[in-house]
Amino acid sequence: MAALIQCVPRLPPVIDGVGDHAFNLATTLRNQRGMETTFVVCDPEWKGPGHIDRFSIVKLPAPSADALDTLLQSLQGPVLLHYSGYGYDRRGMPFWLCKGLADHSTRLLTFFHELWSSGFPWQTAFYWHFLQRRVVRRIHRISRVSVTTTVRMRNILGGSTSLLPVSSNIPPLPRISIPDRTRWRPLVFGQAGGRHTALRTHRRLLHELNDRGILDRVVIAGKDAGPADAAVLGPSFPIDLKSDLSVREIAQEFAKASCHLSGYPAYLACKSGTFMAALAAGCPVVLAEGHNADPLVAGTHFFVCDGSKKGVNELMRALNADAGSEGQRWYDNNADWNLVGSRMGDLIATIYG
Repeated sequence: MAALIQCVPRLPPVIDGVGDHAFNLATTLRNQRGMETTFVVCDPEWKGPGHIDRFSIVKLPAPSADALDTLLQSLQGPVLLHYSGYGYDRRGMPFWLCKGLADHSTRLLTFFHELWSSGFPWQTAFYWHFLQRRVVRRIHRISRVSVTTTVRMRNILGGSTSLLPVSSNIPPLPRISIPDRTRWRPLVFGQAGGRHTALRTHRRLLHELNDRGILDRVVIAGKDAGPADAAVLGPSFPIDLKSDLSVREIAQEFAKASCHLSGYPAYLACKSGTFMAALAAGCPVVLAEGHNADPLVAGTHFFVCDGSKKGVNELMRALNADAGSEGQRWYDNNADWNLVGSRMGDLIATIYG
């Protein structure tokens, strides 16, 4: 039976998009190819079981190059690294990870979920990103296979980097028909930082809808959704806070939402599991902006709105009963777990070969 090692920052029960993606990928590879995964969890503070759904889990005792190298030498199979710099180091510079993987380059496949941060000169991220870039370049250089999620990140990495969008970690439910489309019920979902970005991005749109008397409520869902989210929109704004929902409850919110509001620009949307969850559910998505969207198309797979009266009128006309169907079709043809698992399995097979 084929074996695979997946290195991740964290796994369930911690809410972590990268860990959820790795676990769902392991399940898909098991079902499609009989491939069994051993997870290496690199966050020493992670607390969880030694097995999840019969997958073995080994926790790295410390973020140490020697500890990682020793552990990987004891395990068989290709190494699939799920890279997100801040997942392995609080400043996004896990140099220990580069060193620990150096002797395993012939069997290393890296999935770059993130590259590096950026910022203004008065922000620390502005100075850290130079070192973060160095880490990414090193890991890319020692990887036998590199994969990333967006055209922009593939162009930055260069070489023969493969392109593979993330898949939804939320199994979709059938879309619920909305009988009264004059009453809007947009959804904002994700972790706190992403929710706040989305709310700030679309605040003008939401206030315009509310001023017109056509906003039923804004559903704000995700871990610890609460007063900090409400404060972005201001007092007495019609919102419904939903914290700590189950996966099925989240799917229900996507199924009945008028649209999903995202703070992502189009050129990064394919790395967002939340964006993909909306597409999979047939829920129309309103992004922050629509430039450099390839392989997506604005007005077809997603929508944008500047919040002006004209922009809101155009958005209302666009979001008809079938507005999410093209996005859902794109997801089914490009990011469905069966497709992603098959393509990832082929890439892993090149290392076995």
